[in-house]
Amino acid sequence: MSLRKKTDTILSQLEPEDRDTILSFLLECQILEYGILYLLTNAPFSNGPKLEDVSNKPLGALINELEKINDPYFVEIIEETREFNKLRKFVIHELIHSDISTKALLEEIIKKITLARKINNRIDYHFNFIYGELLDIPYGSIF
Repeated sequence: MSLRKKTDTILSQLEPEDRDTILSFLLECQILEYGILYLLTNAPFSNGPKLEDVSNKPLGALINELEKINDPYFVEIIEETREFNKLRKFVIHELIHSDISTKALLEEIIKKITLARKINNRIDYHFNFIYGELLDIPYGSIF
């Protein structure tokens, strides 16, 4: 079966709300990648990389860069983002070639969307704490 035919077959099996769930997941991937990139290049009290040095790196490479900062607060963010990234890589690179059931995939996607939102909340909390509590600068007022 050709790649186009396989893609059409997968898409035709999906209900509109299922397609929306997959699209939501892909959007969450981008939001999370931006959050990690922002955290990496704006982490206070660290010598993180410059934006131009990492802006074109994939999420896995950003995670590795974040790990180099060696901030104990980032440990959970790194672990959870690695877990999220496994499904992201599967959906983006392997879904077309797999035999996974749509139901199983959607269940996993919904879990990972929740995880991505949790990670982004952790990142936001980190900046609120650092800027608001430690530096006494209202978070958001300087960005």
